[in-house]
Amino acid sequence: FYGLQPKMTVLEFAPGEAWFTELLAPALAKQGKLFATTTNPNGPKDDRMTFYAERFKMFLDRAPEAYGKVEPVVITPAAPKLPMEGTLDMVVMMRAMHGVVNAGSLDKWLGEMHKALASNGILAIEQHRANEGAVPEVSSKKGYLPEKWVIAKVEAAGFKLVAKSEINA
Repeated sequence: FYGLQPKMTVLEFAPGEAWFTELLAPALAKQGKLFATTTNPNGPKDDRMTFYAERFKMFLDRAPEAYGKVEPVVITPAAPKLPMEGTLDMVVMMRAMHGVVNAGSLDKWLGEMHKALASNGILAIEQHRANEGAVPEVSSKKGYLPEKWVIAKVEAAGFKLVAKSEINA
């Protein structure tokens, strides 16, 4: 992760199957702090978001020595709100941006992330890249977004592009 330091306070947005949690939690355990968004694991049993939240809770609970310091932040995807204004050093959004585009809440989430970050905070994004010229609302359904569009959306939310990588290209 570009700029990750062991003393940072980091929010992992939409950890999915927790692949990045497995990397971030040990790196931040001694001196830093890792938060991770999740939905309510005690929500309606027939709701897919409840299933994802239960799965993430079970992941954290199965290895408390590794993940016991990860602090879940329960969110409502349709009502973007992060209760940590100006306190985060980094927000990581790994292969999750297309999901908030699909939900129609990208601009609101980017605004919340911008407010949650301290000055000079970092928004780190990894996202599958659609072909240039792709319609984001269409390509997002398959998990892809056009790079120029992503950069424009993020900059419109108040962020400045500092670096990018072709490591996954």
